[in-house]
Amino acid sequence: MNLLQNTKEFNDLKILYVENNIQLKNKLISLLENISPFITTTDNLQKALSLYEESFTNTKHYYDIVIINYDIPTATSLIQKIKEINRSQVIALLTQNRLHEDEFSKVINLNIDTLITQPLKDVDTTQLSLLEIAKKSLL
Repeated sequence: MNLLQNTKEFNDLKILYVENNIQLKNKLISLLENISPFITTTDNLQKALSLYEESFTNTKHYYDIVIINYDIPTATSLIQKIKEINRSQVIALLTQNRLHEDEFSKVINLNIDTLITQPLKDVDTTQLSLLEIAKKSLL
């Protein structure tokens, strides 16, 4: 069942997706494309920050949703920089590894909106998480 079908109210959402795992990127993009055609991807954190800033410079509007793979080194630094620029930015964090207690508290302190664990075996749960952050970005 595709929970993301008929989500026309999200069609103009701009999504920035930062991912260095090509297989995961392709899998998640196929789900994201059911929400919006406006998906920008990069595997480079510095490029992601540049894209984020350029989005506002060019359109006077930040990305509606930023999705970042926590397993990329210094991903937390990118999240902190984005939150410094725009405290209300909706951010979803992906992680392949189980978070240890100290990491979990670090993630909580980053003020992210959702945590999606990999691998994306349960497509329905992943789709629901994506829908929830899409709805939050419209508020």
